[in-house]
Amino acid sequence: MRLMAKLSKSRMGIISTAIHQGERESQGIIVCEPGEQIFYSYLLDEELLDVFENVLLPMPTKSVLEEKNIIIPNEYVTPSDFKTIAGIYVNKQLQGTEIFSLELGNEQNDQLIFTRNAIKRLLTIHIAKMRGYFQSSNFLALMGSVMEMSLTELRSKVSARNPEFWKTLGSGILEHQADLRAQRKVKLPDDLFPVSKFLMEFLQAQIEVAKERKKQAEERKQDMKTLEEIISKSDSLMVAEELFESHLDAMREKYADQFTSFRREFEEAYLQPESHKNLPTILKIEGHYVHENNIKPLFLQRVEKLGKELYRIYLPLMSKYIRSNRSDLASIFNSTGTFEHDIQERVRQMDSLLASLLTKPSTVAEAFIQNSRLVKELKDVEEMKSVLVGFFYPERIQFKELQIIFNLGIKDIYMHAFLNFGILRQLILRITGRHESFQKKFGDQMQSIYRRMVNEAALPEHYSPQRKRAREDRAFRAGADGSRGPRSSSQRKLSTGRQGGSASGSSSRSKAKVSGKVSGKPEIIQKKRLYSRQEQDSAWSEFSKSIKK
Repeated sequence: MRLMAKLSKSRMGIISTAIHQGERESQGIIVCEPGEQIFYSYLLDEELLDVFENVLLPMPTKSVLEEKNIIIPNEYVTPSDFKTIAGIYVNKQLQGTEIFSLELGNEQNDQLIFTRNAIKRLLTIHIAKMRGYFQSSNFLALMGSVMEMSLTELRSKVSARNPEFWKTLGSGILEHQADLRAQRKVKLPDDLFPVSKFLMEFLQAQIEVAKERKKQAEERKQDMKTLEEIISKSDSLMVAEELFESHLDAMREKYADQFTSFRREFEEAYLQPESHKNLPTILKIEGHYVHENNIKPLFLQRVEKLGKELYRIYLPLMSKYIRSNRSDLASIFNSTGTFEHDIQERVRQMDSLLASLLTKPSTVAEAFIQNSRLVKELKDVEEMKSVLVGFFYPERIQFKELQIIFNLGIKDIYMHAFLNFGILRQLILRITGRHESFQKKFGDQMQSIYRRMVNEAALPEHYSPQRKRAREDRAFRAGADGSRGPRSSSQRKLSTGRQGGSASGSSSRSKAKVSGKVSGKPEIIQKKRLYSRQEQDSAWSEFSKSIKK
């Protein structure tokens, strides 16, 4: 202890303490060069802790410190004001050894000296001091007349921590300062008016800073919303990174040194998905920004466009393959796998953005559902699944084959190429058996796709293996004769006509049975129940969990 006393006297060392569970405990020993700024910072914190433990002690003002022979060099002290200190408090920038001075405006023109670390404790100490004054019944009665309150009400407010009351109390005491000094019935505490001034000024500044902060937060939020709308309302459904950066840079001058934090906050709020989602509000992909509401239309638009372009590419390639049976073309059409790989490579070369989306099935699936919810197309989980069935396997967030997605049925491409040949070449292909061979080959390839689609489909548990196998066989036959999957326009019309006739006939027979009273009761058509908004949200939550499996 003698050593520490010598170090402290030489301004070279001090024992740092802290309040822990109501007890003051040593935290460590601070050793420094003689008279360094850090020594005075820790010394001031210790002085304020003394007051915290005993509010009857005077605050560490400049005059009080000088009486204790503590003279802090001016170059270590930063003059401040209540608004600056309140700003540090509100923004929670309370860590540091910086030393501040604050004008108290009393008769001695004194200054309160404290560190950044102590700002939070200052308000607590001043409130504790004021509460200490109210322990005197005479002072309580005097303040009751000043504040025009009953003693019961005043005592209740003093025991609470309502900032508005303490600000009003400080203001009321300063407003009646002359009258209070003139009265002789109650002895006033020595530091009543400096404490009152601190409470009034600090809490008023705190309210103003909080209002400004709220206004700034609303402006930041609106500016971020403006950036979001630039992307969401883009005519092209996306915004190039260079263009978006120019809009973002327009905010740089406004936010100055806070621009980095503004940008980081924007990216955290809009470019990062929530913890339970894969889809952010704005998706950054392949040098572009796409809003979540635009992913579905953009995806469909690009799939349709690229599907047509790929069809125009593969049709002449198929014609050359039929004519020449070239090995390089055979490597494309020989199997489902080679054809799928070739499509994948061409998509990557022709549309890198779409290729990237195809590597993010969970993100695209959520975007589909989000868009459908936006236009209020969904009412329950089954309808949510129906939105995805055109591109995803049932019960799984996995894209179907690119041949299905881009409507590039290899058998359909072959038939189109075959029909484009002249009659003589068609006849030769038929006579040589190559036409039948190609049909079988490409039919088998389509069967392999349908087989996987059937195997991946989730069947109810009561389905027996025999019933599952029968379902697969029907799908294979459908794939072999071209009645499923991608079809030519002529096939679609033909199929539609047959189905329409069948449906009509069935309808007529059904009506005949009803009119002839074959059935005991007329058929009851059940109306689909409309779901409430709460039920829709519940269904969405259930579906979101199911696609995480």
